[in-house]
Amino acid sequence: MATVARAYPATLPCPAVSLSGTAAAAVLRTPFDSGLSRQRRTHRRLPTLLQLEWLMDQKKLATWMSWVNDHAWEWFQLKLPGELAGAHNEQTWPHTVRFTSDLEKELIAYDGKMVPFWRVSVQAEWNRAIDVPHVAALRDSWIIGGSATAPESEDVIGGTADIPEIEVIIAGTATAPNAIV
Repeated sequence: MATVARAYPATLPCPAVSLSGTAAAAVLRTPFDSGLSRQRRTHRRLPTLLQLEWLMDQKKLATWMSWVNDHAWEWFQLKLPGELAGAHNEQTWPHTVRFTSDLEKELIAYDGKMVPFWRVSVQAEWNRAIDVPHVAALRDSWIIGGSATAPESEDVIGGTADIPEIEVIIAGTATAPNAIV
């Protein structure tokens, strides 16, 4: 059974607007001595890495670091701008992410009198498989993992048994799935 990702606390600072990301091509190429190289997709959903940055005062940094240490290397929901927000006509929308790199901290403002300000950067992985449903999954029937009497809600695959919408059938096979609804 799928677990719902923990929400990033609203009391903690939001990431800075200098968000960047990389959507991997997910292409495997095999060169040949003559002729064109063969090219195959390894994923139907592009794996996406995000570079996130936060700006915060030293007091918030302590609280933020505590939460990050306890939760950020597992999947959690973080509101970010981007294609999901645009699809929902909002400025930000929850993205299921987890941190994948060390934290880089930099003291950016401190003169001995004012409260110190910090910049913290980290790379995160965006789980598109959870957040972006496969567009073609809304037609025909569904393949559901588990069995007809005990379906698994996390193993729902769009398409039909003969023409599934993804490359891997998690439960059963394309011709003999555990359940078709």
